[in-house]
Amino acid sequence: MDWCLDTRVPGALELAADEVMAHLGRHAIEPAVVELAGPLIRDAISGRPAGPMWVSLDWSGHRCLLRICPLSGPGLPGEPLGDGATRAHEVAARLAAELVAQPGEPVGVELGVARTPQRDIDLPPAAADRLPGVDAAHLLGLISDELGAGRSLEEAAARAGSTLAERLADEHGVALDPPGVAARVVEAERRLGADFEVVEADQHRAVLRNRRCPFGPAARPALCRLTSALTGSTAARSGGHADVSVMESLAAGDRECRLAVQMEPGLDQLVAHHYEWPVPDPPDEPALDLSNPRRFQVKLTLLLPRDHLSVPITRHLIRAAMDEVGVLVDDADAVDLAVTEACANVIDHAGPGDAYDVIVTINPMAAHIRVVDVGRGFDHRALFLSKMAEGGAEHGRGLALMHAVVDQVRLESQPERGTVVHLVKRLRFEEGAAAGQLLG
Repeated sequence: MDWCLDTRVPGALELAADEVMAHLGRHAIEPAVVELAGPLIRDAISGRPAGPMWVSLDWSGHRCLLRICPLSGPGLPGEPLGDGATRAHEVAARLAAELVAQPGEPVGVELGVARTPQRDIDLPPAAADRLPGVDAAHLLGLISDELGAGRSLEEAAARAGSTLAERLADEHGVALDPPGVAARVVEAERRLGADFEVVEADQHRAVLRNRRCPFGPAARPALCRLTSALTGSTAARSGGHADVSVMESLAAGDRECRLAVQMEPGLDQLVAHHYEWPVPDPPDEPALDLSNPRRFQVKLTLLLPRDHLSVPITRHLIRAAMDEVGVLVDDADAVDLAVTEACANVIDHAGPGDAYDVIVTINPMAAHIRVVDVGRGFDHRALFLSKMAEGGAEHGRGLALMHAVVDQVRLESQPERGTVVHLVKRLRFEEGAAAGQLLG
């Protein structure tokens, strides 16, 4: 979230403003607000004296702050940067604290752009035998198991990260300070196939960056929780508390991943994930009650052959039922996608001659869909692992995609005993639909 530019280079001002705007667009709550901030950004950058400057975005407050500092410190070139831009950027990053502290020199502009909020997910580690090895395959297997148990993709990734931190603590002991935490995270992530390195580290804070995601083309922001939880859980074991800020992410479209771990107590990091050790008990939350409070329901039961032609037929019949009761298009699209994926995966893994059932219930609260294969069943990890292996595939996207579009996913599958996929999606209805009024 920082850039080094030389305003004497033709086009540098426009490029810098575009870069800042693009970053804000990837991370802000409301894109329209980013557009409104555009003139402020361009005026602030173009209003400084000609020469090299350092531009950064600070998300620690309620709104993003744009900082602009002239670069005239030691080690910075006085001529146009040209090929020296990378070296100047690294020097500027090291001098960032000193540059910001210079009285009267830096410019700070509050842009009025808020970052998308992120909830805390601090989960206790799984049992040791759930992660038999520190490698990508075993971690993906653990994530897949957690998805099959009904966790969201973020929760599953966080559980895998805390479990990895537990395993490393058992092997190497507790990392006592931020430099030690950073070194352990770098070592573990490199074993997973990432390209992490330490940017800076002192006794209170460490910053790391990564230029290669271990999940490859299947990377998505929810999976960044694995690294966040690995880092935060490792740090919290030392001081009891840690904050991890994921500032940039390859999965979000940034050029690199960058995260900071803060172990100094008492700092209120608004966009950080908070970790404690021991992990506190989760708050009691009311169960998600999506049962039918009235008698009227729509039910559809289909007995289908093992044939991919059955998938569009199933999809169209369910869509017709949702359209008839006035389900909003976005919710109907989500159900459509999840059902397609569930049916396709059951067909792909069923045996010759197997049939499967699809049972749909639409009530005033939600759609419940059960896809039941009573044939040979399969290892449910194949769903998630195929997604990781073939991120751009049309099929095989599996559990990760289902979790992304519906509210609950439950999966029970054992080889030779069959498979049940249970999907639940909260529904909203168009005003005025007659059947929708009967639904309540």
